[in-house]
Amino acid sequence: MSTTFDRVAPAGHDMLTALAEYGIVSGAGLSTVYGPHSDIYEIPVSFDRGAYGHLSIADRNGSILHPRDQHTGWSMFLHDERGEPIDDPVYIAGDGGLVDCAEDSAACAAVAADWVTSPVSRHCDCYAQERHNQQHDRECNRYRRPA
Repeated sequence: MSTTFDRVAPAGHDMLTALAEYGIVSGAGLSTVYGPHSDIYEIPVSFDRGAYGHLSIADRNGSILHPRDQHTGWSMFLHDERGEPIDDPVYIAGDGGLVDCAEDSAACAAVAADWVTSPVSRHCDCYAQERHNQQHDRECNRYRRPA
C-alpha cells in the first residue's frame, strides 16, 4: 500500500537512495546545487593528470525536487574541469513521458558509480597542448566512458 509520502516525495529522494547504495553520499563527493533554472546533483570525477570534472544529474526537466510520480527520466552529463558539459548525456532515460522513478534512479546511479570508480582517460594529448584561453577541440573526443 503506498502512502501519501510515497506518491509525493521528491524524485531526488529515490536518486539519493540509489547513489547511497554505491557509497556516493553527501560529504563523500555528492553535492546538491540549487540554481535559478534547475536543481542538480553533482558528483566529482577524476580525469588523468590530477584534473577533476563532474557528473551532473537532473530530471529531463531540470529538477530533482519534482514528485516521483511526475518523473520524466534522469539525464546525466559529464562536465570538464571548467564545468562545461562534454558532448551528449552519458545517461538519459525516457522520452518526455512518465518513467518509473525508482528503476530509473537505480539505473542512473549504477552508471554514475562506474564513472566514479573508473578514472576517465583521454584519447589524445590535447590537454597537455592547451594554452591559456585556448579552447580544446571537442571533436577529438578526449573523454572516454569507463571500460
